[in-house]
Amino acid sequence: MKEKTQRKKIKKGNGFSATPEQYHNYLVAQNYIQKQARKDFVLHPIGIIHSPFKESAGTPIQPRMAEGVRGSITIYKKFSAGLKDLKGFERIWLIYWFHRAGPTRMMVTPYLDSELRGLFATRAPCRPNPIGISCVRLLSIRGRTIYVSDLDALDGTPVLDIKPYVPKFDVYKVKKWGWLEKQGKSKARADDRFEVKPQKRKEDRKWHG
Repeated sequence: MKEKTQRKKIKKGNGFSATPEQYHNYLVAQNYIQKQARKDFVLHPIGIIHSPFKESAGTPIQPRMAEGVRGSITIYKKFSAGLKDLKGFERIWLIYWFHRAGPTRMMVTPYLDSELRGLFATRAPCRPNPIGISCVRLLSIRGRTIYVSDLDALDGTPVLDIKPYVPKFDVYKVKKWGWLEKQGKSKARADDRFEVKPQKRKEDRKWHG
């Protein structure tokens, strides 16, 4: 009976209506996790991106459109040992936090379109968990600094993780790619439609600490 009640609580409404406590209890009831498991997902930045782009407007929207744009990532000292063996890869995935993204929206007009689309069918940054990914070219590693090119992220972006790009794992041949199939040569740079302006970003300084 207790399990059914917990399940009903989760099914009511959408994902935004279930509290972390309710969701945690549901997972425990389903034996997906143990009761002592953490109720919240806590992310800790491992470093910070240094980029020539200071604001969204004018920034390339994907690494392919940012060819030749150079930048660097400073890895915090306690994570620096994890850089061992990374220099053997030509490209790496940067997983980061869209620290300048505005409130979550379930319907958005993407940069490459003029129609409203479901958020999860786009790469718009205003997500429930504003996580971004970029496949950049690795140039060199000196100490705790990674030098890259084809960088499309904003200066000061907190890095959550780094993974090697492996063609054997990461390249798939596909026949469909949704609404983007119909897009011709559109602008390849962002504007400020999803950005929170600097004066509203009091929390930014904590990522530099």
